[in-house]
Amino acid sequence: DDPWCTLHTKAEGIIEYTALLFIPSTRSYDLMSADRKNKLKLYIKRVFITDDCEHLLPSYLRFVKGIVDTEDLPLNISRETLQFDPRISKIKATLAKKILETLAKKAKDEPEEYLKFWQNFGAIIKEGFYEEPAKQDELLSLIRVKTTLKEKPISLEEYVAHMNEGQKEIYYLVGEDNAKMLKSPQLEGFQNRKLNVLLLTDPIDQLWVSRVRSYKDHPLKSITEADLNFDTEESDDTHLDTLVEFLEKQYQGKVKKVRVSTRLKESPVCFVTSNQDMSPHLSGMFQGHQSPASQIFEINPNHSLIQNLSSLVEQKDKKEILEEMAALLYDQALILEGEPVSDSQLFTHRLTTLMN
Repeated sequence: DDPWCTLHTKAEGIIEYTALLFIPSTRSYDLMSADRKNKLKLYIKRVFITDDCEHLLPSYLRFVKGIVDTEDLPLNISRETLQFDPRISKIKATLAKKILETLAKKAKDEPEEYLKFWQNFGAIIKEGFYEEPAKQDELLSLIRVKTTLKEKPISLEEYVAHMNEGQKEIYYLVGEDNAKMLKSPQLEGFQNRKLNVLLLTDPIDQLWVSRVRSYKDHPLKSITEADLNFDTEESDDTHLDTLVEFLEKQYQGKVKKVRVSTRLKESPVCFVTSNQDMSPHLSGMFQGHQSPASQIFEINPNHSLIQNLSSLVEQKDKKEILEEMAALLYDQALILEGEPVSDSQLFTHRLTTLMN
């Protein structure tokens, strides 16, 4: 296939070299493999040295192919010393800078073409936030992501330019695919207020947003965090105090606390995360399945189910059915998070009993 982009660069000064680099138009099958390294060909004084010099580029640019020829290294240099040679480090830094500048120019001048590149290599570029934190600003300018208001990927600059009046934070949600994320209960309050939310679906997304705290003085904020509050006026939810107290007893050891939600519009319940804890998605990545024990359980004060439960909790003879409904409500929140219920047979039994 023809390359997506070709770069020819020549450096003179402290270190002299010539490089001919190619960015492929397609992604190779092994590019995401943990042991996949850079495969640039190194020549010294036009003599071939190696065809997999991994030290000429940072790992997050490993999709780049090509050759580098320099006059400033000895022909008898060993593969072992290449890694620690300051001249190689200098070439690595200048090549990375040139590639990032080329990508930024492509993104500006040919946005449609750049989206093709991002679809192939965007997830790899994001590794740079860990490998080269000093390049954070350059890397942030390259990011393209779908949002709740735009299916076509946009830049963070475009997101900020169209923020709502008074909005200070860049909202995001991390998940496995857009279709599921758009049905997330935590998203309801944002959709209701037409607040745009970044939809991040690459496995590495939760890791880089936990490191990159802001973009141009706008904090990055997960919509699953507990300290989001949309209401500018205090609402009186004291009539739900008894229900909240009842649910906290039922869920003791399962959740950190129960509280009334300001973000829910259609769903009766959801889990949210306190700021110091892992997000549900990140916790699930490390633990296999998310344990909600450190999460906050939110209830929708305007949902008919919650209102009915609030009425029942005042009736002492309804304790048994209330406990069954509370258990189902908890399992429902798990299902909405994409997590399995703890006991599927018991869940089915409770559901069948209440339906009868």
